[in-house]
Amino acid sequence: MDAEGGLVFCFDGRLDNPRDLIALLPSDRRPSSPAPDSILALAAYKVLGARCPERFVGDYVLAAWHPAERRLYCIRSPGEWRPLFWCETDSLFAFATEPMQLFAGAPPEKQANEPALGELLALRFSTPVETLFKGVYRLRPGWSLTVERGTVRHDHWYRGPFEPVRLNDDTEYIERFRDLFDQALASCLRCNTAVVASLSRGLDSSSVVCRSAELHRSGRVARMPQPVSLVYPGLDLTDESQWIDIVAAHAGAEPIRAEPAAYDWDEIASWTAHTGFLPLRTNGHSLTSIYRSVRDADIRVLITGEGGDDWLSGGYAHWPELVRTCRFVQLVREGFDSQFGGSVGSRARRIVGHGVMPLIYGARRKAAVQPQFDPDDSVPEWISPDWARSIALADRLAAAPQIPDGLRLHRQTLYANVERPRHHINIGPALAWAGQAGIEMRHPFHDRRLAEFVTGSPGRLFRRGETRK
Repeated sequence: MDAEGGLVFCFDGRLDNPRDLIALLPSDRRPSSPAPDSILALAAYKVLGARCPERFVGDYVLAAWHPAERRLYCIRSPGEWRPLFWCETDSLFAFATEPMQLFAGAPPEKQANEPALGELLALRFSTPVETLFKGVYRLRPGWSLTVERGTVRHDHWYRGPFEPVRLNDDTEYIERFRDLFDQALASCLRCNTAVVASLSRGLDSSSVVCRSAELHRSGRVARMPQPVSLVYPGLDLTDESQWIDIVAAHAGAEPIRAEPAAYDWDEIASWTAHTGFLPLRTNGHSLTSIYRSVRDADIRVLITGEGGDDWLSGGYAHWPELVRTCRFVQLVREGFDSQFGGSVGSRARRIVGHGVMPLIYGARRKAAVQPQFDPDDSVPEWISPDWARSIALADRLAAAPQIPDGLRLHRQTLYANVERPRHHINIGPALAWAGQAGIEMRHPFHDRRLAEFVTGSPGRLFRRGETRK
């Protein structure tokens, strides 16, 4: 509660650019230092109002209630990391960070949302706002919501334009990426207590651990995160201890090693009933062993390598733009890169398939923007045709992804990382479970500043033939 203006302010999350925000505020509006992120967010909101998310960097949701105007304003940051659910009845608007909290207040009737359930069963959950509960909705990442005079209005505040990044040569792109990655790591390492970083054999988590160690040794960050790893002793095809040992030796930090626990069906069922989230997937449940190990060590922040695959793997989505702008020499140079295997004919077909076809066929464009989905939009055979027709499932599966206008295909593909509805199904439960365990997860590869640099950079930077990243 803000005593000065009667404003009621709720904030859940983290701000990664506090110095920039403090510099924006008039000297008489700056909170005393150091101030919690919630206090800084409130101060910024009182000065910037609805424009504050344009200046915020971090993972957060916030809500501001203006009693005099009877206006509620809610904001969600880009990315699928901090959820906000809402519902309305004839006399009430309610919001919460867990679906079941809405039913505990003044709820709508608890019913299954069959069309969304159909998407889930088809393995193509793509609805941008619906949940599996009828009448319960999600605020979309990068959107805001205003409730005033009995109406609910949605605004897409994070929609660009995302300007092209034009530097002189690859060396400058590399240095700029390094600076932004260091900045993202330093932001995620900002904490009053110890921090851990997940470590597997992957390039992304290894980069987080090793670069954090280098920043710590150089005095640029105050603490080195301790690695934490999931190991499977005796399972040669699964256990990654050999690679974990190599990275840990380079970083100079012995990891916490956790072994996966058995899937506890009763515990998962109880948690699902209490929160309204879907049960943890079996592979996601393995992370609960890491959460317990971290919690037992009295550590509350876990940094991950999540996002490296999303932003940096590279692909062919920039090839149609090379065709459209007649940059055929560059297209041929990339398409016939020596790191590609196969015959000359197969390389030529790759150029046509990925460079020309998306300009002609909508299905190919959709596949480029949402490569995780099967381009076949037909209803799967395991779903009853009659039920599928009753919920218009075929139309829902064929719906095009909702991407801001004006973005070229390459940038559409990357922008899709900002809002992937399937994260609500796949990752949301794991994040909620971590939160229940008192663990905050942070993802430096999803830092807004780093992601916008990658989105604006030339596609050729992220792939050489079959070599990604």
